Amino acid sequence: MTPSFDALSRVQRVGLLAALFVSTLAIGGVAWSSQAPSIDRYDEIVHGDSTQLRKAAEALEEKGIPYRYTSNGNALEVPTSRREDAMVTAASMGLSGWQDILSTIDMGTPPSVAREYRTKALEAELMITLNSLAAIEGSRVHIRPLDRSGFVGCDKQASASVLLELATPGGLNQEQAEGVAELLAGVISGLSLQDVKIMSSDGERLYPWVSVPAD
Repeated sequence: MTPSFDALSRVQRVGLLAALFVSTLAIGGVAWSSQAPSIDRYDEIVHGDSTQLRKAAEALEEKGIPYRYTSNGNALEVPTSRREDAMVTAASMGLSGWQDILSTIDMGTPPSVAREYRTKALEAELMITLNSLAAIEGSRVHIRPLDRSGFVGCDKQASASVLLELATPGGLNQEQAEGVAELLAGVISGLSLQDVKIMSSDGERLYPWVSVPAD
């Protein structure tokens, strides 16, 4: 039979009350921590004047990436969890260097993650290059890198998909589209021209080129 509280000695009573007090604090702490809001870290991604920052902010809003201005007002920062997406978005507009993405790779980064970072960096660099062309207002590049599995016949070929927003409808001719495809094939390891797809933002296929038969 468990002795009643009155039957315990003074020392036993004090010990029991102390144990109950500590356990109450522990339970309360767990409950508070489960209800406390999580605090997300923020990283700076873009520095510049007010015009550049406003342009970057509009691009981030379009991609659904949260951001805020730094206290001194000369940079934008985003949650750490969205840093890579934000840097690629900024880089595609020429507002941040693709080297910033590579700088996030350290000695302890797993090979698969490091490869993903390098792919993102290359996508960003290509978007900056494409956006510098007079016929192109904006671009989006997606690369599936060459995957060497180590088993004969199991390698996955590289491929690239490009979405272009043209300055004017039909503003990219066949020769220019082929030039874009050749640019990608020249810098992406294992990429052949037949694995490049280029579309305009209005749904027109630009590469491989589709000729319209004469009436």
